Amino acid sequence: MAENEAREALDITVKGVVQGVGFRPFVFRCAQKFHLTGWVLNALDGVTIHVEGTQNDLDCFAIALVQEAPEAANVKELELNEAPVEGFDEFEIRFSDDAEVNETTLVSPDLATCDACVAELFDPENRRYHYPFINCTNCGPRFTIIDELPYDREHTSMKEFTMDEPCQTEYDDPMDRRFHAQPNACFNCGPRLGWIDVEGMLPNEVQQLSIDSLDWAFTSEDSDEFVDDCVRPAGCATSSPMLSSGSSCPTCPWQRFCPAGWIPA
Repeated sequence: MAENEAREALDITVKGVVQGVGFRPFVFRCAQKFHLTGWVLNALDGVTIHVEGTQNDLDCFAIALVQEAPEAANVKELELNEAPVEGFDEFEIRFSDDAEVNETTLVSPDLATCDACVAELFDPENRRYHYPFINCTNCGPRFTIIDELPYDREHTSMKEFTMDEPCQTEYDDPMDRRFHAQPNACFNCGPRLGWIDVEGMLPNEVQQLSIDSLDWAFTSEDSDEFVDDCVRPAGCATSSPMLSSGSSCPTCPWQRFCPAGWIPA
């Protein structure tokens, strides 16, 4: 941008499915791409943006908001208004606006695990190997964890889980795909599977159990063991040393899936 190019400013409101889909991180990256300053935040009626830059860069930015939006987003309305130049030095993601408005933004549904997360899920060297609640800005829980709008971590069931240093670093890095991913978590700091075996217990004993009675999965090995215990059918022979991967299992009634990788008879 030339030094003598006049700077202008726009206030932009984006309505549609724009919360819980990585839209603010996307806006941040677009602002960086077009050398704009200002801010973006979630509001109850969508996403609000203030941007400052040259007219050409502002035009390109506005077009990109619609044409390059995240796959899970659905921009239904883009409102642009001229605004005073306030002289911001950088672009930032701000805390959400809790002010009352007459409309409420559309909430994203939960999103199926993306390819990048699937790759991590099955990578033994990854710290989220077999982590049941893996997610990023492109996938994971949305609607089912929201307590209230705007969509920020403190307004979801994830508010009870403080991110550890690696997760917080991802959350704070604009170039990371978990940048401002509200459900971001791992085995160390996030939700975990809990398990208790009630086999042999009397009904009244089961009724007396509490959350403190559960064993918790703090590692991928713990989690795998819980899942295996949950899905293994009665009489399953997968623990038999006589069987090897790819062999036929004579006892399993399942015809489509086996957690241990056997081919059902």
